Amino acid sequence: MIAQRGTRDKLEKYFDPARPLKVTLQVQGSATYDFCCFGVDAQDKLSDDRYMIFYNQLRSPKGEIVGADVASGMSFTIKLNDLPQTIQRLVFTASIDGAGTMGEISAHKISIGDEITASFSGSDFQQEKAITSLEIYRKSGWRFNVVARGFNGGLDALLAFYGGEQADDDDEPVTQTTPPTQPPTPPQNSHRPFNFSSPTQSSTPPQNSRRPFNFSSPTQSSTPPQNSHRPFSFSSPT
Repeated sequence: MIAQRGTRDKLEKYFDPARPLKVTLQVQGSATYDFCCFGVDAQDKLSDDRYMIFYNQLRSPKGEIVGADVASGMSFTIKLNDLPQTIQRLVFTASIDGAGTMGEISAHKISIGDEITASFSGSDFQQEKAITSLEIYRKSGWRFNVVARGFNGGLDALLAFYGGEQADDDDEPVTQTTPPTQPPTPPQNSHRPFNFSSPTQSSTPPQNSRRPFNFSSPTQSSTPPQNSHRPFSFSSPT
């Protein structure tokens, strides 16, 4: 099935929800791109940051969502029936790390298994730094919505929208060791590491060279500059 922007349907028409489902996002362009799956609650908030699946956290607590790098993108293998009831919606996004806009991309492809695909180009977007690509949500079973809409802001703005906020460097200091042999110009798909400072999680930075990502208490306030890629924190919704 070739889907268009705004296509909605029941997943069970195409897939057995008892079997793992693979969602793949790909972007072709000159920038470096981040891909995320936000598992949000009924208020569309990321009340449990363990259900943000991205380059520095590739697995949810019980493996219900597992991310993996693919050519020009990222895949997410999902066990829908194993997700807790608190997760009402999965939101899949692509964002630019650094300079550039989504209006400059060559192509953006969304795949749900082998059955459903949707393709877009830079002309479908404008000056946005991110795209909300796809939603999979509960409504008398599981359904999907091909959103494919630009989002005004990068990864930091997406986090804030779903209930996270950036931690100020002075409030949440980060210890980072950079090897002296680190090349000054990282290859494509290389990012500054960030770590989760959650007490229940380990902070083992991946191979990509990004700056640490921290989660701090909900009482912390900060007003970060757009796309600053400083450490983030998640505050639980009230």
